[in-house]
Amino acid sequence: MQIMTVVVLLLASSASQPEVLGVYPADELTDVQHGKDIQVVVDKSVTSDGGGSLKVTFTGSGNAEAMLFAQQMSGVDNAVLWYEVDIRCEEPAGMAYAAMWTILPDGNSYFSRGLDQPCTQEWRRSRIPFLLEKGQRPDRVVMGVRFNGPGTVWLDNARLVKNDRGDWTSRGMGVFATVFGVVTGIWGALAGILVSRGKGKTLVVGLGVALLISEVVMLGVGVGFLAAGRPVSGGLPWILIGAIGSISIGLLVLLVLKRYRDFEAQRLAAQDASDSL
Repeated sequence: MQIMTVVVLLLASSASQPEVLGVYPADELTDVQHGKDIQVVVDKSVTSDGGGSLKVTFTGSGNAEAMLFAQQMSGVDNAVLWYEVDIRCEEPAGMAYAAMWTILPDGNSYFSRGLDQPCTQEWRRSRIPFLLEKGQRPDRVVMGVRFNGPGTVWLDNARLVKNDRGDWTSRGMGVFATVFGVVTGIWGALAGILVSRGKGKTLVVGLGVALLISEVVMLGVGVGFLAAGRPVSGGLPWILIGAIGSISIGLLVLLVLKRYRDFEAQRLAAQDASDSL
C-alpha cells in the first residue's frame, strides 16, 4: 500500500504544475465593479486566510453580479484558466456562486459560473474553469460572484491560474491502457493454459494481482489529478478505466483462485480414491 501511494504521488506530481497568473488576497478594494443594490466592503472580522475578506451584500431581487478582481492578459491561449476563491454566505445557502468573465480583444465576453459549487455557511474552495482555444487570447479576465437573490457573501484568498491543454495526462493514459491491454491478454492466455492443468499457480495469481494493483494505481492517479487541480477531462478517464479494470481484474483473480482450489480438491479426491483401492 505504501509503494502504491508513492507511485500515485509521483505520477500526479509529474504533470505540469499550474501557472499562477494573479493573486488577490481580498483585503482591499481594487477593480470592483457592481450593479445596483450591491455593496462591497472589506471585512477584517470574517476571513479564511487571516487578512480580511470582501463582504458583498445584494439587497435587490432577481439576479445580480459583482466583479471584484481583474487580471490583464497577454499571449495566453490554448489553455485552461481557473478562478479559485474561498467563498461563504449567510442563509439561504446556495444563493450565490463564484463567476468569471473572459474578455477577448473583439469585445466579446464569455462567462463561467460555479453552478455546481454554491456557497454555504462554511468556507469552501470554489474552482471555476474556462477553456481557451488555440488563437483565443483574452485581453482581460474579471472574477467575482453572481447572486441568485438577495443575501451576503464573503470572498477571500482568490487567484487566477493556468493549466496547459493537451498535457501528458491523456496521452499517458492511452499508453498505460494499451500496455495494460496487451499484458492482460497475455495473462488471460497463460491462465487459460495453466489453470486447466492446475499448474503455474504462483505465476498466474501473482501476475493477476500485479495487474489489479496497476489498475488501482491508475484509479489513484485520476483521483490525484483532480485533487491537485487538474482539469476533469484529464483525470476522469484514468478514474473510469481504473475503476472498471479494478473490478474486472479483481473478479478474474477470484475466479482463477477458485479454479485452482477446485482442481486441487479434484486431485485430492482422486488420490483418496486411488489409495482406497
